[in-house]
Amino acid sequence: MILKINEKSWNLNQPSVNDVIEKINEETNDHYFFSHFIADGKEIYEDHELFLEDHLTEISELEIVLKTVKQFINDILLSASEYIKRAKPELTPLVDDFYNHADKTTWEKFIAFLEGLEWLNQMITVIDGTKQQPKNWDQYIKVATALTEHLVTLQEALENQDEVLIADTIQYELLPLLEELGKEIDSTIDQEGYRYDIS
Repeated sequence: MILKINEKSWNLNQPSVNDVIEKINEETNDHYFFSHFIADGKEIYEDHELFLEDHLTEISELEIVLKTVKQFINDILLSASEYIKRAKPELTPLVDDFYNHADKTTWEKFIAFLEGLEWLNQMITVIDGTKQQPKNWDQYIKVATALTEHLVTLQEALENQDEVLIADTIQYELLPLLEELGKEIDSTIDQEGYRYDIS
């Protein structure tokens, strides 16, 4: 199997999943993040180890895609911005459903919303661990701290099946925080990053 990382390539005979991961770890450092890989022309963005365990013996060329920290942060912020733009219009009907007694669909949407908030928190934690945070990073940390506090309130409301408290927390606490985070993200992208031209 040929393994390519950046401009380097290796010819590996019967490599193990650990061999591949070790090579990736050797090539990533403070300046690069692992993004995804391309196995014989097929892009793989998730469950990398599982994919390798299932298909490593069949792969003839594996290209590892690394991104600079700046590219990585920009791309993750673009994803977060898109998520917030999609999530915000969904929240008012969700709140209304909780005020008017939630059904199974309401709870499913709520769980998806919680997963989205968790992903935003993880994103902030990952960027916080890099050496190249955006200039307005203090604002992100402020929002993340507030998000965490309100997630505790939501957890309590969830345990007590308190639909009114869930609706209040989403409407009066989380929606404004999402709007604030969205503005900070867009500000970072516009001042320090870039948007991909899709025209």
